[in-house]
Amino acid sequence: MQLVADYINVIGHENVSSDPSMNVANQKYLALLSDYVCSKNPIELYTLMLGLLNHQLMMGSELEDAYISDLVDKHIA
Repeated sequence: MQLVADYINVIGHENVSSDPSMNVANQKYLALLSDYVCSKNPIELYTLMLGLLNHQLMMGSELEDAYISDLVDKHIA
């Protein structure tokens, strides 16, 4: 996440939506989630996963597996 934040600082927040590298990264992550996890709600699942990663960063420790599983299960069931 820090790498992404650093990259956004370099290109400028206003350029994120038009940046080819960011677009490719987002498309690849969505495709991976859709292909390997759940094809019904890949965008919602991607948002959830990014939120969980940021939550861990802000807490300074890993979230419990059961907590993550419960949240993800709601979107892939």
